[in-house]
Amino acid sequence: ETCRLLRAEPTSRDTPIILLTASDDPDLGAKGRQVGATATVRKPFGSGNILSAVEQALGRKIDPLQR
Repeated sequence: ETCRLLRAEPTSRDTPIILLTASDDPDLGAKGRQVGATATVRKPFGSGNILSAVEQALGRKIDPLQR
């Protein structure tokens, strides 16, 4: 529901949405994309998984040492 609400608002329509989940539903990634999620990261996850999802969502590499 949150994805749909964010996508319906002009000010948040283009904001990347990354779902973090403990669900073992194999269709969750596809379901998330159907409602507007950019990516889905499943638990257990490490910082590398999250960084990769953020890079993909933003379309660019992120230097983890840069602050």
